[in-house]
Amino acid sequence: MVGTTVAGAEELVVEAFDFGYEPSTFELPAGEPVNLTMRVTSGGHNLRIEGAGFQLPIFEEGDSAVGTVLIIEPGDYRLVCTVPGHEAAGMVGTVTVR
Repeated sequence: MVGTTVAGAEELVVEAFDFGYEPSTFELPAGEPVNLTMRVTSGGHNLRIEGAGFQLPIFEEGDSAVGTVLIIEPGDYRLVCTVPGHEAAGMVGTVTVR
């Protein structure tokens, strides 16, 4: 696993596959750090939360990456894979910050 975390922060695991995320919608607490792990179960993917300045890099099947996301402003944010063609194939989701 590649990445860094914040000790004691909430943990969330998202699986990336061709062509989606599981879960594709989830909630994060506003103003609280969350250690988000992306596990790639098929293909090569990344994970970006648009408008939040958070992105995990592209990894291949069997790999995983972790990073700490901290979003202050409540609202809905778009989750997307930025690998060419993946967004158009439906690899998107929604992150709700409360």
